[in-house]
Amino acid sequence: MYFLSLINDLIYTMKNFILLLFISCFSIANAQEVTATENETEDTEVSFAIIEEVPVYSGCENLQGNFARKKCMNKKLGNLIRANFNSNLAKQNGLSGRIKIGVFFKIGKDGNIKDIEAKTDYKVMETEAIRVVSLIPKMQPGVQRGKPVTVPYYLPINFVVEKEEPKPLTKKELKALKRAEKKAKKAAKKKS
Repeated sequence: MYFLSLINDLIYTMKNFILLLFISCFSIANAQEVTATENETEDTEVSFAIIEEVPVYSGCENLQGNFARKKCMNKKLGNLIRANFNSNLAKQNGLSGRIKIGVFFKIGKDGNIKDIEAKTDYKVMETEAIRVVSLIPKMQPGVQRGKPVTVPYYLPINFVVEKEEPKPLTKKELKALKRAEKKAKKAAKKKS
């Protein structure tokens, strides 16, 4: 009987210890969350993927929900890039094939685009990407916990530059070329 009482006391003590341990862990986690919230001051950055309210691109204001606004923003950014990016710079600089440019920028708490960086193997393409991204209009800023925040964004720009192949000559051009060759041969024979 004494042994049974001892086991019951041990079980009761263990339950209290587990409960105390759980409350301590919960209190520590809660304190860390409060501290993190209090530390979010001046220029908090929140990922575009997890932000509560995404930045809103001009023309996407009437859409509801992050999914619709993200889709609209991506479409608008694609249109802006296609309309303004000078891909002929690649040809003019002797580039061909697949060109990939990674563009990083931030949408500030005020909705302005800032800290634009571009990464590629071709400096001229980096400069062009930065020029075009700087054309993005002011947006409604992203919101986290009811406050505007800075939102980092990655924009890939990919395009293919076809290598220019010489065009085949037309029949008329071939005849003109043959006549010119004959004249050149006759002129060479007269000189010798």
